[in-house]
Amino acid sequence: MTLASDSDLRLNIEPTKLLHSINDRIRKLLELPDILKVVVEELRLFLTTDRVMVYKFHADNNGQVIAESINENKLPSLLNLNFPADDIPAHARELFVQSRIRSIVNVDTGQIAQNPVNVNGIGASQRSVDPCHAEYLTAMGVQFSIVVPILYYDQLWGLLVSHHSQPLAISNVEVDTVQTVADLLAVVIAYITPLQELKQTQTQLIQTEKMSSLGQLVAGIAHEINNPVNFIYGNINHVHQYVDDILGILDLYQQNCSTDIPEVIERAEEVDLNFIVEDLPKMLSSIKLGTDRIRQIVLSLRNFSRLDQAEIKPVNIHEGIDSTLVILQHRLKAKPESPAICIIKEYGDLPLVECYAGQINQVFMNVLSNAIDALGEQRESKQNTIIISTNISQFSDNRPSVLISIADNGCGMPEHVIKKIFDPFFTTKEVGQGTGLGLSISYQIIVDKHSGTFKCKSQPGEGTEFLIEIPVRVKSAAC
Repeated sequence: MTLASDSDLRLNIEPTKLLHSINDRIRKLLELPDILKVVVEELRLFLTTDRVMVYKFHADNNGQVIAESINENKLPSLLNLNFPADDIPAHARELFVQSRIRSIVNVDTGQIAQNPVNVNGIGASQRSVDPCHAEYLTAMGVQFSIVVPILYYDQLWGLLVSHHSQPLAISNVEVDTVQTVADLLAVVIAYITPLQELKQTQTQLIQTEKMSSLGQLVAGIAHEINNPVNFIYGNINHVHQYVDDILGILDLYQQNCSTDIPEVIERAEEVDLNFIVEDLPKMLSSIKLGTDRIRQIVLSLRNFSRLDQAEIKPVNIHEGIDSTLVILQHRLKAKPESPAICIIKEYGDLPLVECYAGQINQVFMNVLSNAIDALGEQRESKQNTIIISTNISQFSDNRPSVLISIADNGCGMPEHVIKKIFDPFFTTKEVGQGTGLGLSISYQIIVDKHSGTFKCKSQPGEGTEFLIEIPVRVKSAAC
């Protein structure tokens, strides 16, 4: 009987400890980002490498690093970075679908792992390191790399990747362990994904009903106000003309008839006739100005209430923003506990944008409401400001787009909050003051419905900026 060596025992015990540790930590977690964070932390500790990350493929084959554990003194962080589809060639993706592993122990020399075999008995995919791939890794400061696919119902969901800044030997047991962790993630994803989809569906139903009710209410109010306002507006010009005629006759009478009648003089002084003659035209002009303003508000209300429009139409983005500001006007005014909020518009020259008008207005409503809430929470005695800027831009594939920035000078947010603000039901507000749905729905509207991007930049004490980018023309959008 041959006794196992100390190193063999360690290689057998350590993977078991790793899997037990991961299992213990993720047992009560229900959110995938939290689970992924635990996995990359534990696996990097096990491999003693400089980076372990999870790379997720999107529907268009572009990808993003969604979880990372890193030694920042050795390698730069890639967390949340997006990568174009051609960074991983089609033939490499095909091999990953076959559960193939890519393992390079020394990028400079092109040395690959010696016959690493995964738990399914399938060897590493490459016989030699592709020069372009080696150059790519070297540019990132990577000398060791192992990439294991994560499959979700035979579809390539993502990659479990480990990098090291120095060449590093890796054993078959360690390769198998990384594969086992990737398989564990696949099981977790298969369990979590339906729950998240159900939660998103519930979120959409709740928010859609909420915004539909708001749209119906706004449309109803606009309609009820519109009728009497149109009546006033239609008659104000006639009234103005009648008053001018009457004042003209009065002036003619004063010039050609005696004004020495005591009762007339007394009555004229009593009502201050001279002041009335001077002020009445001004008053009518003010009434007309106010009526014009009401008509503009009604038009904005009707524009905002286009929440039930089911098709994409060319839309004036600035009208949507202005309409939303009209709805929120009462929240911008000064209150005993907080000063007024100054809105600064820095509008660029935008074309009409093909989009779902009501849904885009809904995004503006959610983002601006959050900015107003944030400004209401700060206690510093400074001018509360929201800056709204728009510009023409373009995506990485050269598609023309519009970029909308909504920035406040509020209290800002720490990094751990920013990472979760687009998660359904996540909120920093007190119970009863926020549902945690607004930004999650907004993200789905911009990213899923309009193939755009929705980002947040913030630091504590330095305010928050939301960046919304949508294509000028939508090639296709989900219903």
